[in-house]
This record gives sequence, C-alpha cells and structure tokens, in this order.
Amino acid sequence: MMLLMCLMFLSALYYVEQQIQLQQLNYKIIALKQQKKELIEQQKTYQLELHQLTRLDRIEQEMRERGFAPIAKEQLRIVQ
Repeated sequence: MMLLMCLMFLSALYYVEQQIQLQQLNYKIIALKQQKKELIEQQKTYQLELHQLTRLDRIEQEMRERGFAPIAKEQLRIVQ
C-alpha cells in the first residue's frame, strides 16, 4: 500500500514538473515570436532606409550639397 502511494505521489510530481516546463517553454515561444516580429519591423525599416540612401537622384543631390560637381568631358582621361 505504501509503495502504491509513493508511486502515485511520484507520478503526480512528475506531471507537475512537466506542466511547469511546458509553461516555461510557452513563455519562451511567446517572447521569441515577439522578438521575431520586432526584428521583421526593424528589417523593413532598414530596407526602406537602404532604398532611400541608394537612389541615384538622392546621391547626386547630396554630392551637389557637399560641393561636388559632375565631371566635364575634357577632364576625363581613359588610361589603357
């Protein structure tokens, strides 16, 4: 009888431990899903910024603002 009670107690204890582990994993999954969502939003922001920074008209405007001018044909020399 005592052996049966010990087995039942150990089984219940094992079940509780499994439920605790399952709950902890669920919390981790929720946190990882949130992190994934934030990273995807950050990636979209960076892709938009990259697109804006690599537009040729924007680069040309930035160069003019910094005092650069397009090269004249007579300044161009091709060396072979």
